[in-house]
Amino acid sequence: TLKKIKDSGFDKHIINYIKNGVIYIGGSCGAHIVTKNIEHLISFDDNYCNLKEFDSLGLFDGIIIPHCGAEEYNPIKREELYNLLVKQNKYNVYKLTNDESLVITDNEIIKC
Repeated sequence: TLKKIKDSGFDKHIINYIKNGVIYIGGSCGAHIVTKNIEHLISFDDNYCNLKEFDSLGLFDGIIIPHCGAEEYNPIKREELYNLLVKQNKYNVYKLTNDESLVITDNEIIKC
């Protein structure tokens, strides 16, 4: 999805919309594309489009590990990835279950 958004130039529109006050709602993939980087997703998804640049739109200061605790999404692997990313201390890392969300307003991050 990130590759298609960047190839089409729509990434610039998303960034412009958000900077001009449009509310953005993204779940799973939609949440990933506004973060700093998606390289960690190779642990879960095939890189069938041969993506080489993993920097995302960078509108959210950190990365997200969604679907934690959901059996169909291999929760053990997600927890291990979360712990590894926190230990690497390269990004702010947030993990979310399928019942949680992040609300970001004026530099405030609220986990609901």
